[in-house]
Amino acid sequence: MMAKLKIYLDTSVFSAYMDSRVCTRQDETKVFWDTLDKYEWFTSQITITELMAVKDDKLRKNLIALIKPFKVLSLDEETRQLAEKYITAGIIPKKYYEDECISLLPQ
Repeated sequence: MMAKLKIYLDTSVFSAYMDSRVCTRQDETKVFWDTLDKYEWFTSQITITELMAVKDDKLRKNLIALIKPFKVLSLDEETRQLAEKYITAGIIPKKYYEDECISLLPQ
């Protein structure tokens, strides 16, 4: 049996699933969501922290419910240091620090 492809979903994907302001975005996200059984799913502690900060109680609970089946990746010091080197070298803008940390995580 072939191993499932690994995918990482960040805050924007979970938000898109719940965001009815742009129907096509939400619809396309839900269509994608129906394919998740083909993949091994990951998110990060950063995403959980961002979703826990959502002020609307009902929305926050719904977003957290979406995350429950995902494996949660944690950032370690080596990942943070490498991301800092990328920023210092001008490869990645500082505003994308957390996204870069996640992209460097071993899986």
